Amino acid sequence: MKNPPGALVTAAAGLLFLAAGLAGCGGGSGGPEGRQARKQVEAVVAALDLYCLGNARYPESITNAAVVRQLTNAVPGLSLADPWGRPFGYRSTGPGACEVWSAGADGVDGSGDDIRVHRGAAP
Repeated sequence: MKNPPGALVTAAAGLLFLAAGLAGCGGGSGGPEGRQARKQVEAVVAALDLYCLGNARYPESITNAAVVRQLTNAVPGLSLADPWGRPFGYRSTGPGACEVWSAGADGVDGSGDDIRVHRGAAP
């Protein structure tokens, strides 16, 4: 599958915007850590979008060393752990779909304070 001209540049510009916003958290619910977690999840998803552009699919895992290198090279300063020190949840839900999440402040996956971002078809 060929990417449209400028797709990588557009994605990279979006990543730079997200990465620049990681340090400054404004407004929103969930307190400062919740807002930070939301921005971090969105930055991970943006890095995964770049991975998908180059590989025509999302990775099966974000714990594989080669994938981690690609993601962190795409977004310098990218963290794969939430503000509470727990790794983000991730699952590939198909070649063009994935989900990234933080279990939130309580650390319980599936509770009301989870922060989730889906790409592609909803799981």
